[in-house]
Amino acid sequence: QDKNPALWFYLGRIYLQQGDLAGADSALTKAEALSPGCKKDISDVRYLGWVPLVNAGIEFTKGEKHDSALTLYRLANSIYRDKPLAFLNAGVIFANAGQTDSAISNFQKASEIAEQTNSVEDRNLATRNWGALLQRNGRHKDAVPVLEKYVAWVPKDVDVKRALATSYRATGQNDKAEAIEKEVGAAPPAAGAAGPAGSAAGAEMSA
Repeated sequence: QDKNPALWFYLGRIYLQQGDLAGADSALTKAEALSPGCKKDISDVRYLGWVPLVNAGIEFTKGEKHDSALTLYRLANSIYRDKPLAFLNAGVIFANAGQTDSAISNFQKASEIAEQTNSVEDRNLATRNWGALLQRNGRHKDAVPVLEKYVAWVPKDVDVKRALATSYRATGQNDKAEAIEKEVGAAPPAAGAAGPAGSAAGAEMSA
């Protein structure tokens, strides 16, 4: 009965109850491939496995047990990937630990998921930090489209506008930089590319 979606669906639920997330993910993926119309039911099962992992990860984060928190966030993302929270919180931990590449990757995933699901607050926070870390690491060409997207969503964030002007200048787009600076003023010389990254520390939220 390997073509029976109900079999794979219930097998996925059994694996999930047994704590076998890899088995559950594989079985539920097969069930959805065989019966796309059951996507919501399958997503609901995945979500039930995701919630306790994320909430436990948040508790470890609050207790500054970051290795344990990251393990749980990874497990959460292995079974359900339609909410940005686990990626966002992992990004915060990596950013505060100076693990920039991992932080950028997680903020990018959080931003993309949040945009797709219209999770506005998480979308804005993840995108702000994603752009900021790119900029701080001299990746101005990559930072520009990310910061542009954020500014379109949050046009009143003057700090990010100034940071965007910095990246415009770094990529030779002086006319665009001057237009922003005429509107909100230039970034302070000491700030440089550090503009939008300051919100990287407080993304803990319950699921």
